[in-house]
Amino acid sequence: MKMHRRNFLRSAGAASLLPAGFWTSVLHAQPNDGKTLVITLPTNPITIDPINQLSHDVMVLGQTVFENLIEYDVDGNLVPQLAEEMPEVSDDQLSFTFKLRKDVKFHNGKPLSAEDVAYSFNYMLNPENKAARRNVFSRLKGAEAIDTHTVRIDMNEPYSPWLCFMSKYMGIFPAGSREEHGSDYFRLSPKGVGTGVGIFEEWIPDTSVTFLRNPDYWREGLPAWEKLVVKVVPDTSSRLALLQSGDVDIISAVPPQDYERLKAMDGIDGDIRPTTAAWLALFPNNAKAPFDDVKFRQAISYALDRALLASEVYQGYLDPTAVAAPPKSWWYNDTLDAGLAYDLEKAKALLAESKYPTGASFELQTATNPYMLETNDCALFIQALLSEIGVNVTIVPVEFNVLISAVIKGEHTASVMIFASPGEPTYAIQGVLTAGQSVAGGVNYANTTVAELLGKAFATTDPEVQLPIYHEIQKVIAEDMPVITLGFASASGLWRDRVNNYKLSQGITMNVTQVSV
Repeated sequence: MKMHRRNFLRSAGAASLLPAGFWTSVLHAQPNDGKTLVITLPTNPITIDPINQLSHDVMVLGQTVFENLIEYDVDGNLVPQLAEEMPEVSDDQLSFTFKLRKDVKFHNGKPLSAEDVAYSFNYMLNPENKAARRNVFSRLKGAEAIDTHTVRIDMNEPYSPWLCFMSKYMGIFPAGSREEHGSDYFRLSPKGVGTGVGIFEEWIPDTSVTFLRNPDYWREGLPAWEKLVVKVVPDTSSRLALLQSGDVDIISAVPPQDYERLKAMDGIDGDIRPTTAAWLALFPNNAKAPFDDVKFRQAISYALDRALLASEVYQGYLDPTAVAAPPKSWWYNDTLDAGLAYDLEKAKALLAESKYPTGASFELQTATNPYMLETNDCALFIQALLSEIGVNVTIVPVEFNVLISAVIKGEHTASVMIFASPGEPTYAIQGVLTAGQSVAGGVNYANTTVAELLGKAFATTDPEVQLPIYHEIQKVIAEDMPVITLGFASASGLWRDRVNNYKLSQGITMNVTQVSV
């Protein structure tokens, strides 16, 4: 099947209208004073609390206020943050001991101590507190303060990747602060309870979240801005217009068809950066027809021309693959991927062998606002290609927070979305395909072999030992096809040329700690 990009985008109705009153708001916006950094979010946040965040876009809020023992830098390297150095690990891989920095204060002036770190981890791990991200750390037993600046975190079983998840799904807060302030305080107005680069100032619902420079930040000279304003702008055309008018400094999730044109404009710079973290896939509910049949799922996979999707729809923003691993990662199984390439005749044959030999119909949910990429374009592409094998797709656009909630609860038949991870081999597979994890209950897939193989991978940090395990996991997933992988997205961004020291993050979340205007 051949499809010209311009015709596809025209048929998809790619152009969007600006909301009523938009230009009035632009005309009355305050000019940048050189001390205020203004960025945009395409997703409306629901919390600033890091242990309850649902998407990477909005993690810039939590990561401005809260910090962790270890963090990802913009190049995807694990480095110490509140810890002085990487932890000392016991021979049995069950204990991690951290030495803390001695120059860190919370925004309320209280010095950071090991008691605070132990409290934060133990609060998050307590099932009574219902932290949304607890399942990521469920193999942790607990934390204990050894002395004022030393903390030990113990495992129930070896779990080598947990350090990779900390900077995304954890935060350190003062001992006793959760009981003192309550959960809504951390969700909506976390003043005084973080150590991060910014101090929470104000949240105007559906509009913006504002932070002030932390004058006592432990990294000398940072941040360079006095105020950070995070505007909520779900509409893509509105974000582009705000950048062109100079009313915002940085935008993310740039439409592929607009990137080169805008970057070529005077006063605008930008970048596109491949990641190992942004899994674009069709996430079916395997308990619901027609996805309750493995041959049907396999037929769908072979019917999708991922190379065409990457080149014609996403114009290089997507690394196409049919396996649950990024092509640019060291754990990618290229031989397996080659055998899963687009094959319309094989798709038709598999469909004929399935429970639905004459085709089927299903609803496909997609987000109305972009999460790295506009997935509505992808949904239209899926709809067009599956019609070639007699499968009818009805696209149901919903807001991203509604979409992810439906997937978590299993209230969908199928959804196309990006599942973002810290850029590590196991997080996405755990979260989607193993019992008790974030999206697993909605995907409804269980395979003890996958869980057993992950356990073997967790017991070592040696990539040479892990590689064949990861390849075997990808093989099992390819055979069962519980999720239909389309590729891994690149991060994209545009910014005004007055912005200094901004770099797209390999970890996807916008990192503005070192940015100046």
